[in-house]
Amino acid sequence: MPRRAAFGRPVASVALVIVLVTVAAGSGPTRAGGPSSPSPWTAGGPGGQVVPMVLTVASFRFVPSQIDLGMAVSGIVVLHGATGWVRFNYSGLPPGCPSVNASTVTCTPTAVGGYVVTVVATSAGGSSAQTAAVVTIVPALAITVVASSPSPAVVGSNLEVWTTVSGGTPRFSFAYTGLPPGCISVNRAGFNCTPTGSGTYAVGVTVRDGAGGSAQANVTIAVEPAPVPPPASFWNTTDLLGVVAVIAAAVALSVGFLWWRRRRPPRPSGMPAGPGPTGRAP
Repeated sequence: MPRRAAFGRPVASVALVIVLVTVAAGSGPTRAGGPSSPSPWTAGGPGGQVVPMVLTVASFRFVPSQIDLGMAVSGIVVLHGATGWVRFNYSGLPPGCPSVNASTVTCTPTAVGGYVVTVVATSAGGSSAQTAAVVTIVPALAITVVASSPSPAVVGSNLEVWTTVSGGTPRFSFAYTGLPPGCISVNRAGFNCTPTGSGTYAVGVTVRDGAGGSAQANVTIAVEPAPVPPPASFWNTTDLLGVVAVIAAAVALSVGFLWWRRRRPPRPSGMPAGPGPTGRAP
């Protein structure tokens, strides 16, 4: 029979059914950045089970591989099989280059030498890989000597200019400015030319090397006028053969006169010396 309320009205029986549904969401390794990031796991094992991807280092190199001291260099790592976060650790870096947790390390070394740098990469799935690369740091490019010879130079005469460098990365290029007239810049450490104008010239040289380093230096080159020839005289205008002929003729006359004097017969004793002014003998 229907039940009656306390005030005499019938009330239908109400069955209240409460259903609780609990949904458990699965979770797995992800990249740092949230659940939406791809997982470093892939289906590929026996029976299609999920297995972690194998992390490998595709390449690791320094750009450039050789630098001058004081220049910046970058080590670049390229990975294969990394779909989650990856932790990087470098060892063997040159002084002045701290390790960073990144695929690229950029720094300015503070000491010369050859360095074998090792990088270890570890993925979120626990896979790791490592490899090594070499970077070489040489002394900075410097110009030790820039000179000319002779000093001073002379207009119309040969002039030699040369430059000596130390340190740096081959290959080197040379450029000269402020040269005397008659001398043009050449891409060589040393060259020869013939100045055509006198004066004092401030010559500059710029040297660049294969790593992009550069150095500058200056040298003062003095060029004097060409010497003035002496004034004309008998001895430098008369033909030498003519002079020899005149001397030979004079010698011949002298010898002939002496020979004639020796061949002349002697005068008889007591003979008058010759007619007087009137033509009569005394």
